[in-house]
Amino acid sequence: MKILDALQERSRLGKKSIAVLVDPDKVEDTSRLNTLIRLATENCVDYFFVGGSLVTTPNLSDVVKQIKENVSIPVVLFPGNSLQIDPNADAILFLSLISGRNPDLLIGQHVVAAPILKNNRL
Repeated sequence: MKILDALQERSRLGKKSIAVLVDPDKVEDTSRLNTLIRLATENCVDYFFVGGSLVTTPNLSDVVKQIKENVSIPVVLFPGNSLQIDPNADAILFLSLISGRNPDLLIGQHVVAAPILKNNRL
């Protein structure tokens, strides 16, 4: 089932979902991430969100890969900008800062990301 379909079905049934946000900048070693993955599985987490405001480390892909290799919980990118895209993720959540005045954050990053997403089928 596609993630959007699953979210819509849960909403229709009045069920809530829970996601764990993993900031790749805060993943210093794989053992701590494995512990988080295990705890998420034990506690019925529905989604992993991966991303952050800056993501200054080059390990976004490694984090997505490690999660997907260990559990079947969907990985949803939670990018701070268009550079934080990984084709191995299951979905992407783009947010618009409606209250902001920076047009790059309102639509600019979405425009940059659109051809990347189209080519990667995310």
